[in-house]
Amino acid sequence: MKNKYFYRVTDGALTLFRMLQKKIICFYLRLDNIGDTSRIVLPCYISKDFVLGEYSFINKNSFIASHVECGNYVMFGPNVTVAGNDHNYNIPEMPTIFSGRPKTQKTKIGHDVWIGANSTVKAGVTIGNGAIIAMGSLVLADVPDYAIVGGVPARLIKKRFDSHKEIDKHEKVLSLSPQRFGDYCRNE
Repeated sequence: MKNKYFYRVTDGALTLFRMLQKKIICFYLRLDNIGDTSRIVLPCYISKDFVLGEYSFINKNSFIASHVECGNYVMFGPNVTVAGNDHNYNIPEMPTIFSGRPKTQKTKIGHDVWIGANSTVKAGVTIGNGAIIAMGSLVLADVPDYAIVGGVPARLIKKRFDSHKEIDKHEKVLSLSPQRFGDYCRNE
């Protein structure tokens, strides 16, 4: 049986280490809008204007283009891409590589969203609160609140909660000031 004091010291030291690690990563990537309690695992590419709420997690090899905003409690699996829809291709007599880019559309990802490994989200998409994107999915259209979607292209698999009562309970928790609940993105 392990000593309870050991857990408290270890959790505190781990939290301190992660906070220092996050500050170094944010300095290295030049990120200003990342929640203090969020984690980013390198290597990854993240645009400087990326906004990430509290208690969120970005896994390795993620590619996040500009104009992406995420809420609290968001999880990205490894190799997630949020990009696309950003090249002019319909200018006659001009190769696409020289055609420039249109203004990038804003991508919004709500609170408590889980995006599975190897998924791609097209720029300009809105993913609602509590949504889950299955691994390997291609998200080309908006995802409603509490939907579980998957596939290429992503389609509704089922709703995360069965009743409005459960959704209301969950929304009440999400409306509170961000706080830690249980284990936080641990790899053990």
